[in-house]
Amino acid sequence: MERSKYWDSLKFVLIFLVVYAHILSPYKSDSQFNMSVYNFIYLFHMPLFIFISGRFAHIHDKNKYRHRTLQLLETYIVFQVIFIAITFFTNRSLSISLLIKPYWISWYLLVLVYYRLMVYFISPKWFEHRKTILVLSICISLAAGYLPFRYYLGIHRTLCFLPFFVLGYYSTEISLRKPTGRISYVIAAGILIALFAINVVTMKDVYSFVLHCPYKDWEAFHIICSTAYPAIRIMFILIAVIISIMVMRIVPANPRFAKWGTHTLFIYIFHAFALKLLFLLINRNYLPQNELLLVVYTTIITIGLLFLSQYNFFYVLLNPFTYYRTSHSKSKGQ
Repeated sequence: MERSKYWDSLKFVLIFLVVYAHILSPYKSDSQFNMSVYNFIYLFHMPLFIFISGRFAHIHDKNKYRHRTLQLLETYIVFQVIFIAITFFTNRSLSISLLIKPYWISWYLLVLVYYRLMVYFISPKWFEHRKTILVLSICISLAAGYLPFRYYLGIHRTLCFLPFFVLGYYSTEISLRKPTGRISYVIAAGILIALFAINVVTMKDVYSFVLHCPYKDWEAFHIICSTAYPAIRIMFILIAVIISIMVMRIVPANPRFAKWGTHTLFIYIFHAFALKLLFLLINRNYLPQNELLLVVYTTIITIGLLFLSQYNFFYVLLNPFTYYRTSHSKSKGQ
């Protein structure tokens, strides 16, 4: 499938929000603004990212599809090993959980691998039953909170976010720009502002049930009973869909954003290292920290990583074994 300026633009906006939300994370309790923005971003940024991944997960060439899936798995393994090594040398300890629990941002790579394997191995005839598959994905998402997977191997998040991937997969045949374009830009912006305002005035402890729904199982919610968990997860899915539609409406197909949006995976992986350095500098009082500066740091890190994405060396780090095999094959052919 050819690249789309609109979807690449949307991916850039989302990756900027990913970086911003991760920068906010350790400081979200410092102010009501930080907490509100953090909560709001987490309601839709990963569901929408996974929706886009589903939209572009169709198989057009099996060999290329398999190769790309293996590349994602390779990237996951490489950076999981790097993160484990950093943890070991920092804490001088190593537990078995580090080997089976995706480190911080790594979970998304593993989830993408699972989804792509699902598309690769499941018969296309099964996907023809759209309503059945969508309802089944929602039921699986609801049931996921009762399974004893927790964070291990990204299974819980894979199951929880499954409806968004399925929705994206089935959206390929539709030009979403037309239906979303029917919504007035002012109305879409107004709905987002209204939802954000509700977020601000809602008690954060109650609101966090919805916010953390895709990241925790029902036992993590100590105040509510397990029977309420499906209702909370359905609430999360509905809110995420509504916000995502409004965001899709207001994001323009900007050529510059589209160009930057082709490097989202690069930014996603390497921003983790940039944030580790940033947090170290802030904690040691080498850099100041406030609401405005966190936005500035987000912008600087994003621009800096876009600059580094021009250099092939960093892509070799993403897929060293693929690079070695490709280079070895070329040298043999000469």
